[in-house]
Amino acid sequence: MKKSIKLARIIKIKSVTDFNIICIFNNGETRLINFKKLFKQWKISKKDPEYKLLQ
Repeated sequence: MKKSIKLARIIKIKSVTDFNIICIFNNGETRLINFKKLFKQWKISKKDPEYKLLQ
């Protein structure tokens, strides 16, 4: 039998400023997601579709 993995899901986006998005999740948490920092972690290249967002 497979274990079900409980992932928090975004239920509402509160605000968007540049690459910063503040979201409310279904577990009650409010989080700031910094996509500029996330893109650096992912090491996107010119071939990736996300690259166009940085220009």
